Order: sequence, then structure tokens, then C-alpha cells
Amino acid sequence: ITGAEWKDKDYDGKPETHERIGYVSGDTLKIKAKFAIEDNPTDIKTVTITGNAKTPQGKTFLFQYKNAGISGDYVTTKQMTSANDPLAEKGTQFFNPLTINWRVKYKKAGIPKTKDLGTSKHTIYVTLNKPDRGEFHTLYLTSLHLATSNPGAKNKKQAVEKTWTLFKQKNLTTWNPNRRLYYYKQGYGFNKSLTQLEPFLKSTHGSGQCGVFADLFRAALAVNGVHSKLVDVEPKTVLFRPSFEERMLIKGWSFEQTPSFLKDETHKWKLILNWEGNDNVGQPLFGLVPPRTNHIYGDLTSHQSYLEGQNTRPPSEKVFGQHIIVKVTDQEAIAKGLSTFYYDPSYGQAYHGEGRDAERDFESQAVVGYVRFRSYFETPEGVMFYARKKSEKLPNLTEDKQGIMFTE
Repeated sequence: ITGAEWKDKDYDGKPETHERIGYVSGDTLKIKAKFAIEDNPTDIKTVTITGNAKTPQGKTFLFQYKNAGISGDYVTTKQMTSANDPLAEKGTQFFNPLTINWRVKYKKAGIPKTKDLGTSKHTIYVTLNKPDRGEFHTLYLTSLHLATSNPGAKNKKQAVEKTWTLFKQKNLTTWNPNRRLYYYKQGYGFNKSLTQLEPFLKSTHGSGQCGVFADLFRAALAVNGVHSKLVDVEPKTVLFRPSFEERMLIKGWSFEQTPSFLKDETHKWKLILNWEGNDNVGQPLFGLVPPRTNHIYGDLTSHQSYLEGQNTRPPSEKVFGQHIIVKVTDQEAIAKGLSTFYYDPSYGQAYHGEGRDAERDFESQAVVGYVRFRSYFETPEGVMFYARKKSEKLPNLTEDKQGIMFTE
């Protein structure tokens, strides 16, 4: 961000009063002001405009422009910089609002006069570093907000932690606190929950899939120059038992004591899902929308209060072949002591360790079982699948070939 970046509400190419502004720490706060003249005095040619600004934290800024010429119906200053510069402090800052009290000084008939011109208020975001625009070419206001509105990060490690705090609370919003973002909002299944960042941030319903929450977290990190990458999470049977093509049962399920398929060595429980249409390449989508009576899906019952998603308790979908999380790879953050690398923005969960340890932690925190997805049948109840508990290990596969794998 060089100088101020404004949101232009009426798309006329000019910023309006009270709009939000972003700066990089170390920069200087810059401002221009334009005031309408209600009664044009013929005997006053120049005036001095002064702006006394203050943040809720008590920081102050002083702007002044002397000898501003009166031209037509307006007085317009040139660019003013603050005489004292709190932006020089290295670190993220958030002024909500920066309140500026404006005054004009002039002489009339040789007598000094002062008049109050009113107050303007501005939301100011200050980033740790210049945003990394390599992958995220568009700087969204929500990304800027998530990067700086929990202020005080003095280095990249703290920038990760400050932004992650906003995600792990599981009540994520856009920059507008009244616009919640939902991980599979109730009633919104695979076809209705969005996958692209810009449509997601602009949508009225705010329901998104795992990939878009991962993109949002990465975009917020990139605002402070923090590097990261996406990680795919899948059952290992995709590699070692492909004929099963298993999918994950995300926690919040109970299994009937007496399963329907006692003769099956592992996948003993019947799971009934709904057909939700096809994806963009014509493959069928099976899920939990609309919810079934009493949340009973064959031999399994979905519980409403276990693993929470962003603003969803629980999300409307809980059976996945793939899940997307984020790995922080920034060497500066790691050098400062960052020891947690894997973050799951959809659920507000972090997974600890590296390699197999992180995979085990994901399975421990998030997975209750697996579904054999290639073998399914249409029944009067719905589409039937075979499910197993994660404790039911697959025969003829060693421990290291079972469970969850991360692909970076």
C-alpha cells in the first residue's frame, strides 16, 4: 500500500468522507482536505487549515496547511503530512476511528479569526510490511482488516498469531461486523457454498467451503508479507487402497451399537446420504443437505454440538474426500519462534507437529470414521454407503498406510 487506499463507494474515482484507509508501518500519514465555502468573502484571499487528529488509544496527529487559496466555491489543501508520525512505529496498528477536528484560521480586517469546520472520522489500518501481492493480486478490505484489526504485531510470528486469533474464535466476519462468514451455513450444501474468494466476500449468504477459508487466511497473512501454502488433507487409502476411495467422517457422529453389515470386516455401519446434484465436471455430490429427521443417517446420527465451523455448530456438511488447510512456511516467522505450522481456518483448529505427527493430530481432533465411497446403492431411504470407525483398522495395511495424509 503506498499512501492511502480508499474504498470508492460511488465509483466516481474520488474518495468519500469516512472511508477506510490502509498504510504500511514506517510510512507517513498523508491527507488532503477540501471544504465548501457557503459565503464567499471577497476580502479574504488565503486561510490556514488545521486538523487535530486523535485515536482511541490516545495517539495524536497534527496536520496544517498555510496560505490555502480560496478559489471558487472551495478551499482545497495540498497534501499534508502529520507533524508527529505514529506510523513510524514498526508493527500492525488499527485506529477505529481516527477523529480529526478541523479548523480554519484567517484574518478579517486585520483581526485574527478562528472557525470550527467540523469533524471527520476514518478507520486506519497499518500493516507490518508491504503486502505480498504475488498470489493475491487484489487487496480486499476484509483481508486488510483481518491482518491488522487485532493490532500489536511487531514481527511476522506475532502477525500470524494475531490474525489466527480472529479465526480460532470461530465467529469470523468481513470488515463489516454484521456480515458473518459461514463454513457450510445451515441449509447450504456443496452446490451453494462458494469456492472463490471474491464472490464469497461479496455474497449475501456468506457460505463457503474449506478452500475459500484457506484462501482468506493466506490472503490476510500476505497483507503482512507472511508466506504460506495450501495443504490437501485426504485419507491414505486414496493411495494404498484406491478401490475403497474412502472419505472422512468429520467429528460429531455416533454409531449404532448394532450395525447393519455385521459380515463386513470393517465397514459395518450403514450411512444414508442425500444426492445434492453434480459438481462442475459432472460427478455426483452426496451430503447432508437437507438434514434428515432427527439428524439420523442410517446407522449414524449427526450431533449438533461437537466440532464447530466458522459460525456453524456444526457445519451442514461433514463427509469429505478432501479438506484444505494452510501451512505457514515463512522463514522469518519460524526464526522468531513460530512452532505451529498447520492451520485449519474452516474449523478454527491448529494441528501440531510436523509430518506424521501433524497428520495424526488432524485425525485425532477432526475425524471419527471413514466411508467407503465407491460402493454405494440407491435405496428408498437415500443413497447408501458403508462406514467404519477410525478404530476399525483395515486388514493387510500397515499402520503407516492408514489414517490421514497431508499433500503440500
